[in-house]
Amino acid sequence: MRRRRPVLAAAAALALAAATGASAAPKKPALEVFFLIDATGDMVQARDAVRTAVDGIQARLAQRTTLRHGFGVFRDVTPNSLWLTDLYQRLSPVRANGGALPRDIAYQGGGDVPEAHTFALDAVIGVRHEPWTTEWSAAPAEFSGTLPKLVVLVTSAPAKQGMTYPALNETISRLRAAGVGVASLVVKTEQGDERGAREHLGSIAAGTAAVARSAFDCDGDRRVDVARGGPLVCPMPADPRVRQSFTGFADALVARYGR
Repeated sequence: MRRRRPVLAAAAALALAAATGASAAPKKPALEVFFLIDATGDMVQARDAVRTAVDGIQARLAQRTTLRHGFGVFRDVTPNSLWLTDLYQRLSPVRANGGALPRDIAYQGGGDVPEAHTFALDAVIGVRHEPWTTEWSAAPAEFSGTLPKLVVLVTSAPAKQGMTYPALNETISRLRAAGVGVASLVVKTEQGDERGAREHLGSIAAGTAAVARSAFDCDGDRRVDVARGGPLVCPMPADPRVRQSFTGFADALVARYGR
């Protein structure tokens, strides 16, 4: 019996180490993300790049968090025409295992550079503006209400203001009241307005407290693109052949919202 004691002791030590290791394993933070895609005609040249970017961000977030996510798109009226009235469409609600961005999104509408960001962002949190966002099409993201809530907005344009469009500051106030942050990717398209988009999206990010916990690199070139405390807004190319890492952007989202 004495000879078996070292064996029993070793087995007990291994069991203790396994139990200790299991209990010490870090728990993934939880996060809810709604990807909101500008699907106006100007963005058609970037459709493959957008899909690659969203897939990459989603994969990184799923790796680092317990992720719940969904998708939506928005469009805009064509100037001098009111043929397109449902400016926002939820493609899928925020859910666990929310799948991938659909491959059959129709990019259409618009025609002038500013787009219907505020209509869409309001619809995401359940605020409709008839007839532009209707009850049957403008379903909200369905955030759970118990986890950090984030919209990742992908667009090439600033927000349209005036006429019947909700004012930017009013939409920001509603998002802030709902506890929803908005981070963005600014797509560099031929007909877009990168400077105007960065200005408006920066205001939305800052107004909803979507700011960086630490400085980070947006595109993987090892240069700081967003300073500590800066808005979570990064550029992205429209050409899918231009390789860009979105790890820094996704990690910045986790640092800010993961818990």
